[in-house]
Amino acid sequence: MRTIEISNEIFGKIWSASVEGDKSENDILARMFAEREFLAEVEAEPEHVETKTIQVKSHERTITIPRIGKITWIDDVALALDHIGGKGHLAEIYKSVRAIRSRGGRSLPPSTEAVIRKTLEENSSDSDAYKGGMDLFALPEGKGRGMWALRYAN
Repeated sequence: MRTIEISNEIFGKIWSASVEGDKSENDILARMFAEREFLAEVEAEPEHVETKTIQVKSHERTITIPRIGKITWIDDVALALDHIGGKGHLAEIYKSVRAIRSRGGRSLPPSTEAVIRKTLEENSSDSDAYKGGMDLFALPEGKGRGMWALRYAN
């Protein structure tokens, strides 16, 4: 390890960029540099529509996520919900999305939680923020409870 001298102001800025899981200045800076490098790359994948079949409580259900090009927040949020059983509280979803994006080498900006909420809300007809189009997510316990679920096709 090397030692560097920085001002208190810069030290504070480093820690203001911390997210859950950061334990040191090195963790924060390594994550920030990785995000910056990732954003500079172009992630190319073949165009396709992914159909995912999910086993839930012994009933097979299907969710279809149209995807053109790179993996999106919608893909990661849907996959995170799938990983936690198709339904979960925002805190569980945040944790699962972070793990998926970290493993995939995708960005985790300081606003990650806000991006996840926006993705859920804009893609759920249960939400006032619904933009039309894909209706992938549901509020199984109603608004304001923090519980979200995948909306499965029949």
